[in-house]
Amino acid sequence: MNKIVRKTLNDMPLTSARRARLARLAAQPDSTIDYSDIPPLKAIR
Repeated sequence: MNKIVRKTLNDMPLTSARRARLARLAAQPDSTIDYSDIPPLKAIR
């Protein structure tokens, strides 16, 4: 028998450490994001 398990973000409450890490990431300027491993978007015609 297969069992389907679904989780949402509400199922995993943020710990204080995760909350602090997210706050540090949110405070960083966009210029610090490294996009080098993402292929460029192609124009849609």
